[in-house]
Amino acid sequence: MMEDRLRLKFPHLKYMLSFMLTLTVLFSTDVLCQEKTTILHSYSSDGLTLTRADTLQIFTGNRQYWPDGSKITVYMLNSDAPLHQRFSREHLRMFPYQLDRLWNQMTYSGQGEPPRRVKNEMELINAVTNTPGAIGYATETGITKYSEWKAELQ
Repeated sequence: MMEDRLRLKFPHLKYMLSFMLTLTVLFSTDVLCQEKTTILHSYSSDGLTLTRADTLQIFTGNRQYWPDGSKITVYMLNSDAPLHQRFSREHLRMFPYQLDRLWNQMTYSGQGEPPRRVKNEMELINAVTNTPGAIGYATETGITKYSEWKAELQ
């Protein structure tokens, strides 16, 4: 009887509650599953600390050389990769499409070379560690898996 009265007063209550529950599950799962990204670089310098401003300048193509004058090689995943999207939001505080636009503008105006794109996190870590002056990003888990894989090869 009480249920019937509630149904008459709020006919969409059931749908609203299920929608709110779905949103809660989606957002909480998204937050719990995301591991923070870490900046990797192979620039050999004692005590080099990259600030957020340094990272932003490098990954948007505004800084192309390390302090010693050597060229910076930027490695990135494709824009649709979840890790790239997370990195863009966390470290650069921009959307991947905004980053793509900046790089397209730099490339087509002749002011810089586009970042080198790789297929997955393992390739990115491998490229950064094997290219002098390279920079990229990865998760702690990805770095650990890469280290274990390298140890198995030797």
